[in-house]
Amino acid sequence: MTIGKKITLGFAVPVALLILVGILARSISDRQAHTTSLVEHTQEVKLTLQRLLTRVVDAEAGARGFFLVGDEAFLDPFRDAQADATRFLVSLDKSTLDNSEQHARIEALGPSVSGRIRLLAESIERRRKGPFDEPTARAALTDGKQAMDALRSQVAAIQEVETGLLSKRKTEADNTAATAKVLLLAALVLGFVLALLSSWLVGRSIVNPMAKIRAGVVEIAGGYLAHRIGASCRDELAVLAMAFDDMAARRQTAEADVAARAEKRAKVLTKVAEIATRLAASAEELAA
Repeated sequence: MTIGKKITLGFAVPVALLILVGILARSISDRQAHTTSLVEHTQEVKLTLQRLLTRVVDAEAGARGFFLVGDEAFLDPFRDAQADATRFLVSLDKSTLDNSEQHARIEALGPSVSGRIRLLAESIERRRKGPFDEPTARAALTDGKQAMDALRSQVAAIQEVETGLLSKRKTEADNTAATAKVLLLAALVLGFVLALLSSWLVGRSIVNPMAKIRAGVVEIAGGYLAHRIGASCRDELAVLAMAFDDMAARRQTAEADVAARAEKRAKVLTKVAEIATRLAASAEELAA
């Protein structure tokens, strides 16, 4: 692997870890958002149920005011409650489509609300014809109380289920948040450790061969031509180490050749000196 690829790998590992941490954070964020939306959805259902019950109570209060006084102005809350009750029932019907059991309870709640408002409307029509006598008023109150008690019981049952769902979803949201903190912290620590490890490995794979080459060059420069650096990797530094080893080998061969030639020259000169000595001795003898 070349030095460029090693450096690229050293940068690629932290970048890949950052991308993985980002993907993990996005996944956790989406899950947290989904859980939060479920909590808000449950709270909205509970609030709509409470508003529906409040509007029915308002309708009942307006009708009772009309029963007592006979003034049509008291029927304004009753008229408003009719429209609001229908709107709230439609909203609840849509909001509970994801829960078949709750949806069935909401569908059963609709006739109860309609029945209670219908009883109030019938009583209002009878009141328009004249004041109630005691038996009629008692019967109307008894029927209204029974219908309202039944309606409250249905709403309470639905509210109880939604409260359980709300508690469960809040727990899930808290668990998701806690898990997110742990996972993100673990991912950051792991990313930091792996980034340091990759940086150390890349640096070591470059610095150690360079130090070995430097030491070899010092040995060769000091005249120890038999020293060989040796290549333990396959990058540009290995090529450099082999080049120094080849240069040292060539220089060692050249110096050995020069030494051999010098030795031969010395032998020739020695023989020449011996011959010259013999010639001098012969010349002296001839002169004598």
